[in-house]
Amino acid sequence: MKPDRYGHAANGNQTPATRGKINPSSLKRNPYTLSLLNEGQRAGLLNDREIYRIQNQLLLILQNVIRRYTQGESSSVTAETAESMLASILYAADAYLLSLEDHDKAIACLKTADIAKLYEQGVERVRQCFDETKRLYDEVRQQKLDVPVEAYNTTIEESLPLFLKNTASFSKLKIRWPASIILWLSTICACRASST
Repeated sequence: MKPDRYGHAANGNQTPATRGKINPSSLKRNPYTLSLLNEGQRAGLLNDREIYRIQNQLLLILQNVIRRYTQGESSSVTAETAESMLASILYAADAYLLSLEDHDKAIACLKTADIAKLYEQGVERVRQCFDETKRLYDEVRQQKLDVPVEAYNTTIEESLPLFLKNTASFSKLKIRWPASIILWLSTICACRASST
């Protein structure tokens, strides 16, 4: 059967056992939101109208982020910058939806929530992870071993403070998070979540 306009197999290919059910193995942690949209549509839990509404609201968020980035002077940026901004928006959405810890709840949220509010809640979740990262760094710095290992000392004394300083400046601007920061915060938050 011919794929739909999103490149997915038509819902008619579903067996009665898979219709209406999320296949967790089809979901990715990054990008969770996009994989959830794809899987929700495949399972028949999200229809074309709902997908369109969500995509449209994500694009409106992108427009607002671009306006903040250009300080209202322009509505256009390079394709690379726009892609980075959209990745950051989706990362924030991922952070919130993953915090629900249930795929069905995440689908229900996408169906009913104002995506702009979902995004803001995701930004707040990322900010909480960043604050936790700073707190953990302070603990590491206070408990730093006195060893003659240059990589260890440089990381704690120079690299991490620089990283935290640069990340804090992005956080204050609420513009976008570079991929390296997103990856690092993902790792920290995932490690903390698995240890609790």
